[in-house]
Amino acid sequence: MDARWLNAVRGRARMDRDDDTINELWSAAQKVFFPEGRNDPNLMVLRIRVLDAAYWEAADNFVARAFDFARGMLDESPSDLGEQGHLQG
Repeated sequence: MDARWLNAVRGRARMDRDDDTINELWSAAQKVFFPEGRNDPNLMVLRIRVLDAAYWEAADNFVARAFDFARGMLDESPSDLGEQGHLQG
């Protein structure tokens, strides 16, 4: 498995100002988006209780996927671009 990309997530979300989580996840690069730092009033923690999600698990690496995609466009054999699935929360 190279990478699993979530295409869709369904659930319930809430926002809060959990200072412990903000401090744990904070990095200097985020100051670009939140100029007032960790105390920026626009900075929130988004908590999601996932009910279900759809995903695509990529086959091989990017170059191999691009080659398989191009080959699939040129001939009639299906390309193996990965696996799709559904996860229950």
